[in-house]
Amino acid sequence: MYRIIFFLVIFCFPALHAQAEENCKTPELAWDTFLLGLESGDVEIALFCANARVAKKYREILNEYTKDELAQIRKAYVGFSKKKEFDDFSEYTVLRESLKTGEKYLSVVTFWRSESRTYIYEM
Repeated sequence: MYRIIFFLVIFCFPALHAQAEENCKTPELAWDTFLLGLESGDVEIALFCANARVAKKYREILNEYTKDELAQIRKAYVGFSKKKEFDDFSEYTVLRESLKTGEKYLSVVTFWRSESRTYIYEM
């Protein structure tokens, strides 16, 4: 299904594809796209800026949740901060907060820049 959507966006709606590519220009925009997809319950939007490996891994995981559950997952992400940059890679820390206990968890998301697009490379 997602391949059909991808085909339609690229070949049938080039203006929409160009706008979508704008959403992947920087790590901040790529992360915002991920969060927007979670918030709207759309896994394909959430993973639009992910590389193929990350998209495959997280598509399997996220497709197990309902739209409402994905929106709840989005609410848990409460912080995003640049940690370091090297060559074409950037590392950001992500702060998640348990909606049940209030405990906070810190993780790292790595972004890779290729030409004019930034990919979520690892998370």
